[in-house]
Order: sequence, then structure tokens, then C-alpha cells
Amino acid sequence: MELKLSQRIMKPDFQGEFTASILAAAASPDVISFAGGLPNPVSFPVKEMEAATQKVLSEQGAVALQYSSTQGYLPLRQWAAKRYEVLGVTDVEADDIIITNGSQQALAMTYVPAQANGMTLGHAFVPEGFHVSADFSICDDGASVTNPMQAVFEASSPDGTVSMAYYSRRDFVQIVDAQGPSGQLRVHQDGVFDELFLTPMLTYQKANAYSALMALMIAGDESLALAFDEDMTPYQDAVDQQARRNYAASKQQLEPLGFTLEGAESTVAQPVYTVTLDGEDYCVTVFSWISGLQFSSGMATIFGPTKETDCAWAVDACFAMLCTPDRLEQMLPVFRLFVCNTTVSEQFIQANRQLSDAIRVGTVKGRSLSSFTGEGSSYLSAETSSGDDYDNIEAYTDYIFDQNDYTLSDGTHVKVSTDYGYVYQGDNSVVYISDSALYQPGGAVQLTPNR
Repeated sequence: MELKLSQRIMKPDFQGEFTASILAAAASPDVISFAGGLPNPVSFPVKEMEAATQKVLSEQGAVALQYSSTQGYLPLRQWAAKRYEVLGVTDVEADDIIITNGSQQALAMTYVPAQANGMTLGHAFVPEGFHVSADFSICDDGASVTNPMQAVFEASSPDGTVSMAYYSRRDFVQIVDAQGPSGQLRVHQDGVFDELFLTPMLTYQKANAYSALMALMIAGDESLALAFDEDMTPYQDAVDQQARRNYAASKQQLEPLGFTLEGAESTVAQPVYTVTLDGEDYCVTVFSWISGLQFSSGMATIFGPTKETDCAWAVDACFAMLCTPDRLEQMLPVFRLFVCNTTVSEQFIQANRQLSDAIRVGTVKGRSLSSFTGEGSSYLSAETSSGDDYDNIEAYTDYIFDQNDYTLSDGTHVKVSTDYGYVYQGDNSVVYISDSALYQPGGAVQLTPNR
């Protein structure tokens, strides 16, 4: 069937003109508008809003005017969750709610689920029509005892000219110096898992250097050329406050344990690079926020004094965007929204913290760190494997956390934390885990633990 449309509605900017004409007409005092989103001004609770604003500013003015969690003010989200309960809607928690600045932001906000177990990994702010995907790993390469879980969100435009990514927090340690009576005690090696701090080693890098490293990883072995650095002045106060908070909190934690805190630093950067991939020109933008602490410890022994200085640092936030040069100017403001409104969920944070605690308890209950025979980060791995090396995995994973053993239809063994009581096998030996019976995937078979 052929649709006949007027020439006016076929104009390229008809939607913009149409919206503008509605708003212009509604501004006239002689017009009563029945358009959506334009209620009668008589109904506006001006006095109530004025009183509420005065109350908030007088009681919690600094909190109200400061940046908060990207999900919104927690007490307000808790109130909203309770409101749902009063209205008869159950199983709504504060973590299920996001406070937005208006309906358009809500329409552009999307939750990022982990399909393997039903966990909500986080939420991302992306343009309408972008495809969002996510992946997460548990105790994989690059994991630390503090953050054993990592998440990556990706958002791509329908035409493939823009791709944005978010990387959850990562921790590293640098052995600055470690001297004993007979010389060097410990040697720093980039890329090696440090068994003392249970954290990967990497030389401390400020935000600019780390952004360059991430850009190189995104572009592969291709040569990068720095186009320009975004002005980070608007972030400087927040960065300085972060460094002061880190210093104060770490000083309180470390000094009772015999450490001397020597300094703290936070840096932020967003360089833009140009690169040619497969004959096409692209721009790579990387936002990085880095926090670092340097501390030392020493002790007297019968052989003489020992002293070690270390730098513990973290990538608090890392976001990247790859786009064609003609889209860069248009997409930089969108990328800024993506940076400010994309993060992991409280559920992910809690699961990460629980796993971190379980690993710490496991290493204490187990023997000394040397009993892991130099496996480095391998003993942290909750990665399941085939029967060929199953016995080796069993030898060290039980030190980490309580697990149940399951056998798949092909004889492969998998070990799953007892935190997840529901384990299913789907097609192609895909394993689904959950802490609730509500998340059984269609067509999957529930597994029972081996005894």
C-alpha cells in the first residue's frame, strides 16, 4: 500500500519545527494546551516546592549541591522503593531505581544485564538506537583480591561509526624499592601477579599515560597520533578532593598496621588520538581517572633493618570511544554523558565485595602464600575447566571459597560457589548460575552437586 504524505511532513526538519510550533503556541496566555507534557500551570505546587527546597538547603545543602551516586540520592531511592511497596508492588529495592533529570534521560538509560546469571551488571547512558552489550569475568587475568570481578560494557551505533566502552575498576601495585641487609628483597615486574598484595604488578601511571596505553590496546599495533587533550579543569576540584579523601582514609587504615603513608595523588585525562585501521581513519578518545598511594614499611631483624616502599594504585574509571573523524565533534558531548552516567550496579559491587572477602578468608585458612607454588594469579581463578586438569584445579580453588562440584553431560567438571544454589546446563554445555529459582533459562537442565 502506498502512503501519501503531505510535502510539509516530508520536510527534513519537520519534527523540530512541529515541536517548536507547539511550544510557541502553548506560551500564549490565550491558549489552553492539551499537549502531552504541558500541564496547567495552576496545578504547579510552587509554594510546596519552595518550602521543600528551603528545607533541603537548610538541612543538607552541601549534600544536595554536591555530585552523588549516578543512580541518584540513596535516601530518595529508598523512599521511592518503599512507596512502591505501599502501592502493592513488591520486590522493588533502591538498587532497582534511578533518579533522572527528566523523561528523556530515562528513555536513554538502559540497564546492562548479565545473561549468564540474571545479575544486573550496571546501567549505561547511550543514545537512542545504540546496541548495548556486556561481559564480566571472575578472577581472570588482571583481577586483584580487592576487585576480583571485572565488567566491560560496550555500546555501538546502528551504522557502526561509533563505539563506546566502559571498564570497571582495576587495581595494581608497584614495588618501588625493597631492601634488606643482603640487598634487594623483592623485584618489581610488570605483568606479574604479586603474591604478597594479591594484585597484578604494573608501574604507576598517571591518567595521560594510562589513556595512551588503553588507546594502544584498542588500536592494536597501529601507530597513534595525539590530536588534542580535552580540558579537564572542570574535574580538577573533584580530583583533588578524591586525593585528600584517599590520603585521610588510608592514613587511618595503614598507620595502625605499621605502614608510613608517604603521599597520595589523583589524576584525570581525556586525550583524543587519530589512527588508521584497515585503511579507514578513526579517532580514539579515552577518559581515565587514576588514584595512587605510596607507602613504606620496615622492621629490624637480627641481620639488620629491612624497608620496602610500594605504590598501590587504581584505575577508578576508564571509558573509551572509537568513532570516525566526522562524528567526533557531535559525539564528544554524548561521550561525556556516557562517562557521567555509566557504572556498575550496587548488586555487582556487593557481589565483588563478597567474593573479595571470601578470597581473603580462603588464603588465611589455607597455608602460607608460598604453598600456592608460584601459581600467581592462577589460584584466584574460578574458571572451570575440563577433566584433563580438573585435579590440579581442585587442589587450589577450595582455598578460595566454599564450592560445589558439578559434572556436565560431557563429563566436564565445573566448580561453583555455594552462594549460588541453582546451577543449570543449557545448549553447548553453557552453564547458568543463580541464587534464585526464578532465573531458570528456558530449555536448561538443573544440575545437582556431586557428593
